[in-house]
Amino acid sequence: MIRLATLPAGRALRGPIATGRSGWNPMAAGRTRADGENLWYNPLPARSAKIDSGNRRTKPFMFLGRARMSDAKDYVLDSGIECERLDRQGQVQGFENVLRHFDLRPGMKILDAGSGSGWVSRNLALAHPEVEIVGADYNPDYVAYAKAKAGAAGLSNLSYEVADIQRLPFEDGAFDLVWCQFVLFFVPDAQATVNEFARVARRGGQVKVAIHQRTMLDNHPVEPEVQEDLEELVEAILSGWRVNRLPEMFRSAGLDRIDLDISTDRIYTMIGRASDDQIRNVREVLSKPIATFTDIFGSEEAGEEFLENLLAYLRREDTSTITPYYVFTATA
Repeated sequence: MIRLATLPAGRALRGPIATGRSGWNPMAAGRTRADGENLWYNPLPARSAKIDSGNRRTKPFMFLGRARMSDAKDYVLDSGIECERLDRQGQVQGFENVLRHFDLRPGMKILDAGSGSGWVSRNLALAHPEVEIVGADYNPDYVAYAKAKAGAAGLSNLSYEVADIQRLPFEDGAFDLVWCQFVLFFVPDAQATVNEFARVARRGGQVKVAIHQRTMLDNHPVEPEVQEDLEELVEAILSGWRVNRLPEMFRSAGLDRIDLDISTDRIYTMIGRASDDQIRNVREVLSKPIATFTDIFGSEEAGEEFLENLLAYLRREDTSTITPYYVFTATA
């Protein structure tokens, strides 16, 4: 199986589908030929090889396969301010846009899987003191932050545990509802994670996964130099994730009655000039990945230049950036 290929514009490589979806070009996901082969292609227009700003070379699209984390502790957005950023991001998202996905009854027990800063679980506990909520995250620093915030708010119906959501330390059927937001594309084994969600949900309980795909990539008008690098960066961050994988993963885990709600993602949807809070979030969320995936830009300086160009684009009055918010629900 070919794992690395630089493709001229408009050209394609084909490989047997039996090699697995994880080898697809993320931008070609779902383009399967009737003869059972994957289609890998370069969707970008040809660009001449030239020196740009003295430190970067424009290049044809290079497919590197899916960027995978070596273990649960490799979180590409991790930084010294990530919990604070997640809380600020939550304010941009608006808790009312999350809360509407919960139909809660007194006495229910809820798992916030991959709880991060605890923004969702903390606000849920404040809004519904009649339910019990447990947050689980692999990062002890995140759990400590979430516990401190919950303690300061005096929340007795909320607790947190350090746990790998691929191997949850809870009994079968322990929860009435499992919630997971913006996490599955960062775990090494998403299917194992969904299997765990199904295992710890009681029979008749629900599993809800909230997720993006191609975040900030539906832009108009398109600025080619910004768009092409943004495509590569986002696909690297999200490992080429596609939301249409989730129904199959749910079914494989034994979940059924699968439903999907699609709404506007308030974090990464910007009609006209982005708000100052959105601009700050984009800067903070992309700074670490830009320093990590330097091969996309050629140098760290070129990556920083890309970020400033992207933010300038988002500040324009004539632009629109659309990102959907997908919430899948299934029954255990």
